[in-house]
Amino acid sequence: MSRQEQPNAPVQKHSTKKDNSKKSRQPWIIGLAVLLVVLVFVGASWAIFSKQEDPVGEPAPSPKLEIVDKKIPADLSVGVVVSYTEDPSEGRGWDLAGEGAQVAAWRLEQGGKKVNLPVASDQGSEDGSVKAIEELKAQGATAIVALTSGAHTDTLAQAAFDADLPIVFPYQVPKAEAPAGAWYAMPSEQGLKELILDRIAALGCESPIIFKGTQPQFDGIKGTEITIGAEGVEKSVEELVKHLGEKTTENCIILDTDPVQSAQIIQGLHGLNITVATIGGPALVNPLFTQTLGDNAEVLNNVYAVGTPSAMGVSMTPGSHGARAAVFERAVAIMSQDPELASVTGDDFFQNRADFADTASHDALLAIVKAIAIAGSSDASDISEAMGSVSLEPNDGFASEHVAFVEGGEPVGIVQALPVVGGFVWANPAED
Repeated sequence: MSRQEQPNAPVQKHSTKKDNSKKSRQPWIIGLAVLLVVLVFVGASWAIFSKQEDPVGEPAPSPKLEIVDKKIPADLSVGVVVSYTEDPSEGRGWDLAGEGAQVAAWRLEQGGKKVNLPVASDQGSEDGSVKAIEELKAQGATAIVALTSGAHTDTLAQAAFDADLPIVFPYQVPKAEAPAGAWYAMPSEQGLKELILDRIAALGCESPIIFKGTQPQFDGIKGTEITIGAEGVEKSVEELVKHLGEKTTENCIILDTDPVQSAQIIQGLHGLNITVATIGGPALVNPLFTQTLGDNAEVLNNVYAVGTPSAMGVSMTPGSHGARAAVFERAVAIMSQDPELASVTGDDFFQNRADFADTASHDALLAIVKAIAIAGSSDASDISEAMGSVSLEPNDGFASEHVAFVEGGEPVGIVQALPVVGGFVWANPAED
């Protein structure tokens, strides 16, 4: 079944109309080139984009555009779950970042293996989660990649377990009671808290001010809490200003909020000409955050999130990690030139969503496909066992240097928003 012939995900779709928050890759690359020349001059580019040192001895082989693995079974189907919902706290927006999974499927096809990606929307709800898994199981899916997050994913993980389908979550923070066969790239809630606390300490924040949204995840962080109620974000920002006073350098803001609320808070502070260190969770790397920011995406300063560095920035640095990201970017560029190539959801064209494609979803799909190949079986327990032995060598196609999908979650680290011409990229903090 071709990508164009995929069954479309139902009802609500996300608009990918070009706006000020979604620039072409060309000005971003120009901005990055200028920026990196300056960084090299001051000797800081390596610290910003990577924590790794140059390898000693023979250089690693350059990764290839095509991904070749003869053990991958023919006509393999990996189900993709998205969340078409108006609720930004229940996975809305991640389907855009999930175009990275389409990049992985395209690279595998260049290597001679077609991986079908049937898609179902769980509507960001518990009932929808059960129905989505049933639908994908009926379409012959051997495993699931879940391009979503939120409270409903507990039910999604359980439904996959009940259906004997391994499931990979590149964006969801796992709960301690996650069922077997559910694999996560994000840290656990405790790991997330520790990452936030480490960043608070690194910034020297004396009095953190914590915004709490509808699904808070950073429990146990001491500071002044502001809960976003029915009055909305604007009222909460006014309350923040009262607490903040003149101590913007001594305080920092913790955004325990969804992507839309997080962007609105930053917009509100920018409108008041207030600059203060801001730390958020995975919600800030959701494309919905960037879309909501609009023009304010170009003025982010001292903003941190939990996630992986942007491939665009990493691709311009030396070492194997830069080479991996560069191949990913090359694949995106080639795919974008095909006006008929479908998006991962099958209801749009890839070139309309290419700017949002990330390495997290790319590596999520590739990891589960590699595990299926290693297992040589469609049995969920065999695939789960194989996930622990997936090779991470450059020629195996992974776009990130640190690929880890484990049962229970794996910290991916803190990244910092680095302004460039036309927007920003996520990079490892310079002081790290």
